[in-house]
Amino acid sequence: MEGVVWLIVVMGLSLLASGLLWVMLGCSQRSASPVSETDAGEGTVSVVPTVAAQFSVVVGGAVTTETQHWDGLSTGISSADLGIVGLQEEVDIGALRAAGFDVFAMASNNPVLPTDLSIDSDPSSSQAARSPVSIVGVGVDCSSAFDPVLRDINGISVAIFSVSGGESNDVEGGCGAGLEDGSALLQRIQQTRRDGVEIVIAALHWNDDRWSHGPSDVQLAHRLLDGGVDVLVGYGHHVGPVEVYETTDGRLTIAAYGLGALTTHEADHYRFGLHLPQVGDARDGMLLGFSVVKKDYGGQHQQVQLAHVMVDPTWVSQGDHIAPVVSRSEVVALAQRLQNTEALDDRMQLKQRIELLLFRRDRVAKAAGMDFLVPLQPSAL
Repeated sequence: MEGVVWLIVVMGLSLLASGLLWVMLGCSQRSASPVSETDAGEGTVSVVPTVAAQFSVVVGGAVTTETQHWDGLSTGISSADLGIVGLQEEVDIGALRAAGFDVFAMASNNPVLPTDLSIDSDPSSSQAARSPVSIVGVGVDCSSAFDPVLRDINGISVAIFSVSGGESNDVEGGCGAGLEDGSALLQRIQQTRRDGVEIVIAALHWNDDRWSHGPSDVQLAHRLLDGGVDVLVGYGHHVGPVEVYETTDGRLTIAAYGLGALTTHEADHYRFGLHLPQVGDARDGMLLGFSVVKKDYGGQHQQVQLAHVMVDPTWVSQGDHIAPVVSRSEVVALAQRLQNTEALDDRMQLKQRIELLLFRRDRVAKAAGMDFLVPLQPSAL
Protein backbone atom coordinates (compact mmCIF):
# COMPACT_ATOMS: atom_id res chain seq x y z
CA MET A 1 0.00 0.00 0.00
CA GLU A 2 2.82 2.34 0.88
CA GLY A 3 4.41 1.64 -2.52
CA VAL A 4 1.18 2.60 -4.25
CA VAL A 5 1.02 5.88 -2.32
CA TRP A 6 4.59 6.73 -3.29
CA LEU A 7 3.79 5.91 -6.92
CA ILE A 8 0.84 8.30 -6.86
CA VAL A 9 2.98 11.00 -5.27
CA VAL A 10 5.73 10.54 -7.84
CA MET A 11 3.20 10.68 -10.69
CA GLY A 12 1.65 13.79 -9.23
CA LEU A 13 5.02 15.51 -8.97
CA SER A 14 5.82 14.51 -12.54
CA LEU A 15 2.57 15.96 -13.80
CA LEU A 16 3.17 19.12 -11.77
CA ALA A 17 6.66 19.43 -13.19
CA SER A 18 5.31 18.93 -16.69
CA GLY A 19 2.68 21.56 -16.10
CA LEU A 20 5.24 24.01 -14.78
CA LEU A 21 7.44 23.31 -17.77
CA TRP A 22 4.59 24.09 -20.17
CA VAL A 23 3.79 27.24 -18.23
CA MET A 24 7.41 28.31 -18.38
CA LEU A 25 7.57 27.60 -22.09
CA GLY A 26 4.33 29.45 -22.63
CA CYS A 27 5.52 32.45 -20.65
CA SER A 28 8.81 32.39 -22.47
CA GLN A 29 7.05 32.32 -25.84
CA ARG A 30 4.70 35.11 -24.88
CA SER A 31 7.44 37.31 -23.46
CA ALA A 32 9.72 36.90 -26.50
CA SER A 33 9.00 38.03 -30.03
CA PRO A 34 7.53 35.12 -32.05
CA VAL A 35 9.50 36.06 -35.15
CA SER A 36 12.84 37.32 -33.91
CA GLU A 37 15.62 36.63 -31.47
CA THR A 38 18.63 38.61 -30.27
CA ASP A 39 22.03 37.62 -31.46
CA ALA A 40 24.92 39.43 -29.81
CA GLY A 41 26.87 39.39 -33.05
CA GLU A 42 24.13 40.50 -35.43
CA GLY A 43 21.46 42.23 -33.38
CA THR A 44 17.86 41.25 -33.98
CA VAL A 45 17.42 38.58 -36.64
CA SER A 46 14.49 36.55 -37.92
CA VAL A 47 14.09 33.03 -36.54
CA VAL A 48 12.48 31.90 -39.81
CA PRO A 49 13.80 32.47 -43.33
CA THR A 50 12.21 35.11 -45.51
CA VAL A 51 11.36 34.60 -49.17
CA ALA A 52 13.70 36.77 -51.20
CA ALA A 53 12.37 35.70 -54.62
CA GLN A 54 10.29 32.99 -56.27
CA PHE A 55 8.73 31.91 -59.54
CA SER A 56 6.43 29.15 -60.77
CA VAL A 57 7.03 26.54 -63.48
CA VAL A 58 4.73 24.22 -65.43
CA VAL A 59 6.16 21.41 -67.58
CA GLY A 60 3.88 19.70 -70.10
CA GLY A 61 4.01 16.25 -71.66
CA ALA A 62 5.12 15.37 -75.18
CA VAL A 63 3.59 17.07 -78.22
CA THR A 64 3.60 14.38 -80.90
CA THR A 65 0.72 15.60 -83.09
CA GLU A 66 -0.24 18.97 -84.52
CA THR A 67 -3.33 20.68 -83.14
CA GLN A 68 -4.69 24.19 -82.84
CA HIS A 69 -6.97 23.37 -79.93
CA TRP A 70 -5.13 24.36 -76.74
CA ASP A 71 -7.93 26.09 -74.86
CA GLY A 72 -8.33 23.12 -72.50
CA LEU A 73 -4.87 23.75 -71.04
CA SER A 74 -5.17 27.47 -70.34
CA THR A 75 -6.10 27.09 -66.67
CA GLY A 76 -3.05 24.93 -66.02
CA ILE A 77 -0.37 26.99 -67.76
CA SER A 78 -1.23 30.67 -68.18
CA SER A 79 -0.52 31.65 -64.57
CA ALA A 80 3.01 30.16 -64.52
CA ASP A 81 6.11 32.30 -64.90
CA LEU A 82 7.80 29.64 -67.04
CA GLY A 83 6.17 27.03 -69.29
CA ILE A 84 8.18 24.14 -70.75
CA VAL A 85 6.94 21.49 -73.17
CA GLY A 86 8.52 18.56 -75.02
CA LEU A 87 8.39 18.60 -78.82
CA GLN A 88 8.62 15.43 -80.89
CA GLU A 89 7.13 16.78 -84.10
CA GLU A 90 7.39 20.02 -86.06
CA VAL A 91 4.31 21.88 -84.87
CA ASP A 92 2.94 25.40 -84.76
CA ILE A 93 5.09 26.97 -82.08
CA GLY A 94 3.00 30.13 -82.22
CA ALA A 95 -0.06 28.18 -81.04
CA LEU A 96 1.94 26.58 -78.23
CA ARG A 97 3.28 29.97 -77.26
CA ALA A 98 -0.24 31.35 -77.11
CA ALA A 99 -1.17 28.40 -74.85
CA GLY A 100 1.47 29.57 -72.39
CA PHE A 101 4.68 27.69 -73.19
CA ASP A 102 7.99 29.58 -73.40
CA VAL A 103 10.68 26.89 -73.75
CA PHE A 104 10.48 23.98 -76.19
CA ALA A 105 12.56 20.94 -75.26
CA MET A 106 13.48 18.85 -78.30
CA ALA A 107 13.55 15.73 -76.12
CA SER A 108 13.28 13.13 -78.86
CA ASN A 109 15.41 10.41 -80.39
CA ASN A 110 14.51 11.93 -83.79
CA PRO A 111 14.27 15.65 -83.14
CA VAL A 112 12.92 17.97 -85.80
CA LEU A 113 14.61 21.35 -85.92
CA PRO A 114 11.92 24.05 -86.13
CA THR A 115 12.40 26.26 -89.17
CA ASP A 116 10.10 29.14 -88.19
CA LEU A 117 10.16 30.64 -84.71
CA SER A 118 8.40 33.90 -85.57
CA ILE A 119 5.68 34.66 -83.04
CA ASP A 120 2.72 36.88 -83.86
CA SER A 121 1.61 38.32 -80.52
CA ASP A 122 -0.36 41.32 -79.44
CA PRO A 123 2.02 43.57 -77.42
CA SER A 124 -0.86 44.43 -75.10
CA SER A 125 -1.55 40.78 -74.24
CA SER A 126 -0.37 39.22 -70.99
CA GLN A 127 1.55 36.55 -72.93
CA ALA A 128 3.65 39.18 -74.71
CA ALA A 129 5.04 40.29 -71.36
CA ARG A 130 6.54 36.86 -70.69
CA SER A 131 10.05 35.75 -71.65
CA PRO A 132 10.90 35.24 -75.32
CA VAL A 133 10.42 31.82 -76.92
CA SER A 134 13.40 29.43 -76.90
CA ILE A 135 14.22 25.93 -78.10
CA VAL A 136 16.72 23.63 -76.39
CA GLY A 137 18.29 20.31 -77.31
CA VAL A 138 19.12 21.11 -80.94
CA GLY A 139 21.71 23.40 -82.49
CA VAL A 140 23.57 24.23 -85.65
CA ASP A 141 26.19 21.68 -84.54
CA CYS A 142 26.46 18.98 -81.89
CA SER A 143 28.36 21.24 -79.52
CA SER A 144 25.77 24.01 -79.50
CA ALA A 145 23.01 21.40 -79.20
CA PHE A 146 24.04 20.98 -75.55
CA ASP A 147 23.74 24.71 -74.84
CA PRO A 148 21.06 25.39 -72.22
CA VAL A 149 18.38 28.03 -72.30
CA LEU A 150 19.35 30.55 -69.63
CA ARG A 151 16.79 32.75 -67.92
CA ASP A 152 16.70 35.13 -64.99
CA ILE A 153 13.22 35.07 -63.50
CA ASN A 154 12.44 37.35 -60.58
CA GLY A 155 16.10 37.44 -59.62
CA ILE A 156 16.70 33.66 -59.79
CA SER A 157 18.91 32.25 -62.54
CA VAL A 158 17.73 29.04 -64.22
CA ALA A 159 19.18 26.78 -66.92
CA ILE A 160 17.09 24.36 -69.02
CA PHE A 161 18.75 21.44 -70.84
CA SER A 162 17.29 18.85 -73.20
CA VAL A 163 18.79 15.62 -74.56
CA SER A 164 17.72 12.31 -76.04
CA GLY A 165 18.82 9.12 -74.35
CA GLY A 166 20.89 7.92 -77.31
CA GLU A 167 23.73 9.41 -79.30
CA SER A 168 23.82 12.90 -80.74
CA ASN A 169 22.43 12.76 -84.24
CA ASP A 170 22.18 14.90 -87.35
CA VAL A 171 18.90 16.61 -88.04
CA GLU A 172 17.94 18.80 -90.96
CA GLY A 173 19.84 22.02 -90.47
CA GLY A 174 21.73 20.98 -87.35
CA CYS A 175 22.27 18.42 -84.62
CA GLY A 176 20.22 16.94 -81.79
CA ALA A 177 21.89 16.50 -78.40
CA GLY A 178 22.24 12.91 -77.20
CA LEU A 179 23.07 11.74 -73.70
CA GLU A 180 25.60 9.09 -74.81
CA ASP A 181 27.63 8.34 -71.66
CA GLY A 182 26.35 11.48 -69.91
CA SER A 183 29.72 13.16 -69.56
CA ALA A 184 29.07 15.99 -72.05
CA LEU A 185 25.77 16.91 -70.40
CA LEU A 186 27.18 16.73 -66.87
CA GLN A 187 30.14 18.92 -67.85
CA ARG A 188 27.77 21.59 -69.20
CA ILE A 189 25.58 21.38 -66.10
CA GLN A 190 28.53 21.73 -63.75
CA GLN A 191 29.87 24.64 -65.80
CA THR A 192 26.54 26.47 -65.48
CA ARG A 193 26.67 25.88 -61.74
CA ARG A 194 30.13 27.40 -61.57
CA ASP A 195 28.83 30.34 -63.61
CA GLY A 196 26.25 31.04 -60.91
CA VAL A 197 23.10 29.30 -62.19
CA GLU A 198 20.89 28.55 -59.20
CA ILE A 199 18.41 26.00 -60.58
CA VAL A 200 18.82 23.40 -63.34
CA ILE A 201 15.95 21.72 -65.20
CA ALA A 202 16.68 18.88 -67.62
CA ALA A 203 14.36 17.15 -70.11
CA LEU A 204 15.38 13.63 -71.16
CA HIS A 205 13.88 11.29 -73.74
CA TRP A 206 14.49 7.72 -72.56
CA ASN A 207 16.35 5.67 -75.16
CA ASP A 208 14.27 2.48 -75.12
CA ASP A 209 11.00 1.07 -76.36
CA ARG A 210 9.44 0.40 -72.96
CA TRP A 211 6.34 2.27 -71.93
CA SER A 212 7.33 2.48 -68.26
CA HIS A 213 10.51 3.32 -66.37
CA GLY A 214 12.91 0.68 -65.09
CA PRO A 215 15.87 0.34 -62.69
CA SER A 216 18.34 1.64 -65.28
CA ASP A 217 16.26 4.82 -65.66
CA VAL A 218 16.31 5.35 -61.90
CA GLN A 219 20.09 4.92 -61.79
CA LEU A 220 20.53 7.40 -64.62
CA ALA A 221 18.15 9.90 -63.04
CA HIS A 222 19.99 9.77 -59.72
CA ARG A 223 23.31 10.23 -61.50
CA LEU A 224 22.05 13.37 -63.24
CA LEU A 225 20.48 14.74 -60.07
CA ASP A 226 23.67 14.12 -58.09
CA GLY A 227 25.52 15.82 -60.95
CA GLY A 228 23.66 19.10 -60.55
CA VAL A 229 20.14 18.73 -61.98
CA ASP A 230 17.32 19.90 -59.72
CA VAL A 231 14.31 18.79 -61.78
CA LEU A 232 14.50 15.94 -64.29
CA VAL A 233 11.50 15.37 -66.57
CA GLY A 234 11.23 12.26 -68.69
CA TYR A 235 9.68 11.79 -72.14
CA GLY A 236 9.10 8.69 -74.23
CA HIS A 237 7.27 6.66 -71.57
CA HIS A 238 3.68 6.76 -70.43
CA VAL A 239 2.97 8.63 -67.20
CA GLY A 240 5.42 7.53 -64.50
CA PRO A 241 6.12 8.26 -60.85
CA VAL A 242 7.32 11.56 -59.45
CA GLU A 243 10.21 10.88 -57.09
CA VAL A 244 11.69 13.14 -54.42
CA TYR A 245 15.41 12.43 -54.28
CA GLU A 246 17.96 13.84 -51.82
CA THR A 247 21.29 14.26 -53.58
CA THR A 248 24.72 13.55 -52.20
CA ASP A 249 25.20 17.28 -51.57
CA GLY A 250 21.90 17.53 -49.65
CA ARG A 251 19.59 19.07 -52.26
CA LEU A 252 15.97 17.93 -52.45
CA THR A 253 15.35 17.25 -56.13
CA ILE A 254 12.53 15.90 -58.32
CA ALA A 255 12.54 13.19 -60.99
CA ALA A 256 9.36 12.84 -63.06
CA TYR A 257 9.95 9.62 -64.96
CA GLY A 258 7.19 10.11 -67.52
CA LEU A 259 4.97 13.09 -68.30
CA GLY A 260 2.99 11.14 -70.88
CA ALA A 261 1.43 12.78 -73.92
CA LEU A 262 0.10 16.28 -74.31
CA THR A 263 -1.10 15.54 -77.85
CA THR A 264 -1.12 12.22 -79.69
CA HIS A 265 -2.99 10.33 -82.39
CA GLU A 266 -2.28 7.00 -80.68
CA ALA A 267 -4.96 4.88 -78.99
CA ASP A 268 -7.67 6.47 -81.12
CA HIS A 269 -9.53 3.15 -81.00
CA TYR A 270 -9.77 3.20 -77.19
CA ARG A 271 -13.32 3.04 -75.85
CA PHE A 272 -13.81 3.61 -72.15
CA GLY A 273 -15.50 0.68 -70.45
CA LEU A 274 -14.86 -1.75 -73.31
CA HIS A 275 -11.08 -1.82 -73.48
CA LEU A 276 -8.67 -2.56 -70.68
CA PRO A 277 -7.52 0.65 -68.96
CA GLN A 278 -3.95 0.36 -70.23
CA VAL A 279 -5.15 0.60 -73.84
CA GLY A 280 -5.84 4.29 -73.23
CA ASP A 281 -2.57 5.03 -71.42
CA ALA A 282 -1.02 6.60 -74.54
CA ARG A 283 -3.55 9.45 -74.26
CA ASP A 284 -2.83 10.15 -70.58
CA GLY A 285 -0.49 12.94 -69.56
CA MET A 286 0.18 15.44 -66.85
CA LEU A 287 1.31 18.96 -66.16
CA LEU A 288 4.10 19.01 -63.60
CA GLY A 289 4.00 22.22 -61.58
CA PHE A 290 6.45 23.47 -58.99
CA SER A 291 7.81 26.65 -57.48
CA VAL A 292 11.41 27.78 -57.20
CA VAL A 293 11.95 29.74 -54.00
CA LYS A 294 15.01 31.68 -52.85
CA LYS A 295 15.04 31.85 -49.06
CA ASP A 296 17.08 34.33 -47.04
CA TYR A 297 18.40 32.88 -43.79
CA GLY A 298 20.22 36.03 -42.72
CA GLY A 299 23.91 36.75 -42.57
CA GLN A 300 24.07 36.93 -46.38
CA HIS A 301 23.10 33.26 -46.57
CA GLN A 302 20.50 32.43 -49.21
CA GLN A 303 19.37 29.10 -50.62
CA VAL A 304 17.28 28.23 -53.67
CA GLN A 305 14.80 25.39 -53.08
CA LEU A 306 11.96 23.59 -54.83
CA ALA A 307 8.47 23.90 -53.37
CA HIS A 308 4.78 23.26 -54.06
CA VAL A 309 5.22 20.29 -56.40
CA MET A 310 1.91 19.44 -58.09
CA VAL A 311 0.62 16.96 -60.67
CA ASP A 312 -2.36 17.98 -62.82
CA PRO A 313 -3.52 15.05 -65.02
CA THR A 314 -4.40 15.69 -68.66
CA TRP A 315 -6.28 13.70 -71.31
CA VAL A 316 -6.09 13.86 -75.10
CA SER A 317 -9.56 14.12 -76.59
CA GLN A 318 -9.84 12.63 -80.09
CA GLY A 319 -12.91 13.24 -82.21
CA ASP A 320 -13.33 15.92 -84.80
CA HIS A 321 -9.94 17.20 -83.68
CA ILE A 322 -7.19 16.46 -81.18
CA ALA A 323 -7.53 18.57 -78.04
CA PRO A 324 -5.64 18.16 -74.77
CA VAL A 325 -7.57 19.07 -71.63
CA VAL A 326 -6.73 19.40 -67.94
CA SER A 327 -9.01 16.74 -66.47
CA ARG A 328 -9.69 18.67 -63.28
CA SER A 329 -10.79 21.83 -65.07
CA GLU A 330 -12.81 19.94 -67.66
CA VAL A 331 -14.72 18.02 -64.97
CA VAL A 332 -15.59 21.28 -63.22
CA ALA A 333 -16.81 22.84 -66.48
CA LEU A 334 -18.88 19.76 -67.37
CA ALA A 335 -20.41 19.61 -63.90
CA GLN A 336 -21.50 23.23 -64.25
CA ARG A 337 -23.07 22.48 -67.62
CA LEU A 338 -24.83 19.48 -66.12
CA GLN A 339 -26.54 21.70 -63.56
CA ASN A 340 -28.06 23.78 -66.37
CA THR A 341 -28.99 20.88 -68.66
CA GLU A 342 -32.43 19.28 -68.60
CA ALA A 343 -32.44 17.05 -71.71
CA LEU A 344 -31.88 13.46 -70.60
CA ASP A 345 -29.68 12.51 -73.56
CA ASP A 346 -27.46 15.54 -73.01
CA ARG A 347 -27.22 14.81 -69.29
CA MET A 348 -26.24 11.21 -70.04
CA GLN A 349 -23.46 12.32 -72.41
CA LEU A 350 -22.12 14.82 -69.89
CA LYS A 351 -22.08 12.20 -67.14
CA GLN A 352 -20.32 9.71 -69.41
CA ARG A 353 -17.66 12.30 -70.21
CA ILE A 354 -17.18 13.12 -66.52
CA GLU A 355 -16.91 9.41 -65.69
CA LEU A 356 -14.21 8.94 -68.33
CA LEU A 357 -12.17 11.95 -67.17
CA LEU A 358 -12.36 10.98 -63.50
CA PHE A 359 -11.27 7.43 -64.32
CA ARG A 360 -8.30 8.53 -66.43
CA ARG A 361 -7.40 11.20 -63.88
CA ASP A 362 -7.30 8.61 -61.13
CA ARG A 363 -5.13 6.35 -63.27
CA VAL A 364 -2.60 9.14 -63.86
CA ALA A 365 -2.61 10.02 -60.15
CA LYS A 366 -1.85 6.43 -59.16
CA ALA A 367 0.99 6.23 -61.68
CA ALA A 368 2.54 9.59 -60.74
CA GLY A 369 1.84 9.52 -57.01
CA MET A 370 -1.20 10.67 -55.07
CA ASP A 371 0.92 12.92 -52.84
CA PHE A 372 1.18 15.61 -55.52
CA LEU A 373 -2.28 15.47 -57.09
CA VAL A 374 -4.05 18.81 -57.51
CA PRO A 375 -7.44 18.29 -55.80
CA LEU A 376 -10.82 18.66 -57.46
CA GLN A 377 -13.09 21.42 -56.26
CA PRO A 378 -15.48 19.83 -53.74
CA SER A 379 -18.42 21.50 -55.49
CA ALA A 380 -17.53 19.90 -58.82
CA LEU A 381 -19.32 16.60 -58.17
